[in-house]
Amino acid sequence: MNICNNPNTRLLMRLIVDVLLLSSVFTVALVILPQMLRTRHRGFFCGDESISYPFKQDTILRRIHVTILAIAVPAATILIIEMLRVTFPAPKSATSTAKYGHVPKPPQRYVFVGLRIPTFVSECYNLMGVYLFGLALVLIACSCTKHFTGRLAPYFMDVCQPLLPNNVTACTDPSHFGRFIEFYTCSSLTATPKLLDSMRHSFPSVHSAATAYAMIFLAIYMQARLKTGWIKLWRCLLQFGGVVVALLVALERVGSYRHHWSDVAMGAGIGCLLAFFMTIYVSPLFRQVPIKVRRIRDDSSNIYGYYTVMPKPTYFV
Repeated sequence: MNICNNPNTRLLMRLIVDVLLLSSVFTVALVILPQMLRTRHRGFFCGDESISYPFKQDTILRRIHVTILAIAVPAATILIIEMLRVTFPAPKSATSTAKYGHVPKPPQRYVFVGLRIPTFVSECYNLMGVYLFGLALVLIACSCTKHFTGRLAPYFMDVCQPLLPNNVTACTDPSHFGRFIEFYTCSSLTATPKLLDSMRHSFPSVHSAATAYAMIFLAIYMQARLKTGWIKLWRCLLQFGGVVVALLVALERVGSYRHHWSDVAMGAGIGCLLAFFMTIYVSPLFRQVPIKVRRIRDDSSNIYGYYTVMPKPTYFV
């Protein structure tokens, strides 16, 4: 017996491949690219106010907050909605029954070593797999862009305290005003290597990109899943709340002088673009499955045949 014909083996192999794929893309995004890529060394103009803001040690938004917004909140939202869809199934559509001859079947249930996997578990697995893969792509896109552009952060002058090759502090002499400084070294004794590295990685904002990706992904997900009439207003409220959260994160990064406004705008654009791509073209949210309908092929002989019918896509209700 061929081992590949065993459903349990195929399912286990799929799980292993999915885990390896996600682990690989996150390793590339978080470990390999930051160590392999070299940051572009950019100069600056003396008197440039956009890079002369003070560095704030304490900010409202920390990395743990972004992690919660980008991973914990989407996972909890998808789990709750999928459980609600199983607990309170949508009413059967008489229109679809009359047109296609039957009511569409519920999502496939998987069986592993004799145990039936609940529908919402398999749905959550598929959706979270797509979501996490897209999140890794967001991190890869931001990491590559940061290293290739090397844009200086708004707190660059305060943290770096640039020193010219002749051991003169840059921009202290009035004759330096408006002069472009290309060759310099940082003389700060208190800045950590991590901080000196991050001051050259302002464009784009990863915080804004990850949050925008998470919130837009959830907004489109809720648009596809929450279709019952009485819940549409709640759906709209949740979608609006997610967009507001993404906007507040972007404003906080600008207000704390961690990024320029164009940095957060570009980060939000990357997140939104990948969220639309992953939900519409990769996820199973809007996938249309052909339905085979049994109809009479020849009225005289009563011969029946099966015809493939594509249901009309319903992206937004």
